[in-house]
Amino acid sequence: MSDVPHVGIGLPVYNGQKHIALALDSILAQSYENFELIVSDNASTDRTEEICRDYASRDRRIRYFRNPENLGAARNYNRVFELFTGGKYFRWHAHDDLIAPTNLEKCVRILEESPSASLAFPRRRYITWEEGRAIGSAWESVAGVSTEDGLAPGRPTNRLESFQNINFAAVLRLYGGWFPVFAFAMYPTELLRKTHLLGSFPGADRILVAELAMLGDFVEIPEELYFQRLHPASGWTMRKNLQEEAAWFDPRGRAPRHPKSSLYFKYLNAIHRSPIPLHEKLARYFDLANRLAEAGMNGIRRKVGLGPLGAYSRIETRMPTEAQTGHTP
Repeated sequence: MSDVPHVGIGLPVYNGQKHIALALDSILAQSYENFELIVSDNASTDRTEEICRDYASRDRRIRYFRNPENLGAARNYNRVFELFTGGKYFRWHAHDDLIAPTNLEKCVRILEESPSASLAFPRRRYITWEEGRAIGSAWESVAGVSTEDGLAPGRPTNRLESFQNINFAAVLRLYGGWFPVFAFAMYPTELLRKTHLLGSFPGADRILVAELAMLGDFVEIPEELYFQRLHPASGWTMRKNLQEEAAWFDPRGRAPRHPKSSLYFKYLNAIHRSPIPLHEKLARYFDLANRLAEAGMNGIRRKVGLGPLGAYSRIETRMPTEAQTGHTP
């Protein structure tokens, strides 16, 4: 299999006993077999270690590591990439999510066909926290049908016209609910090494995705091959405020006093340290300035009861129920 690209899958976990076996099963069921699965246990206090060691004893592609203390999510996510022995492609996998059997195969195929790509992503479907039944397609929100906001019905979301030719300027306008699609995509390893990986601050996934957008194209697989579990203990729903968000990324972290301003400075720094040519950096600075001006104008428009500007505007809608969808992964 030396001519087949080797893929690394990084699975960071903390107290994941309830769903990690299902996540491991979905990875081991892949039609694409030339992969290495790195599990980094962030000092779990439940049966996570026992479950992972059992799986590792039965499949040599699994490498299990346990941290002596909880490093925080950011350092643990970065650790699984650092532990990857080397290969052409890499992806992260949340310990409670599932992927379809052809996920790796189709991501590798499209990346092999797209030398300018910095990531490949399939479409996503939400699954329930207990039974794992599908409750709605995230992609229905492209047409303005369903929400993209998980367990909080009625909150605003993006109305995305298309994922074709998504770029840095588009990433700046994406609502937070879309970022797991790109955070759990597949990346060329060498391009991912040119980023600063996941920072230890709220919104770090946005900065990583922006860095990747500066390095290449995002290519879509128009099939639902990624199943994101939404449940009360998931990172998306358990953090009630910005301080909890900061502590999730880094136990010693503190919430920024001015989160929006802080994030814009992070984008600014990401452009500055990117290895892209100077003329491209200047264009990205212009994109960021444009977004800042747009955000300021949107604030004024909201005060007078008008909708936001831009193609990536938010809409008010609701999540479809299980009865409305009837889909299973």
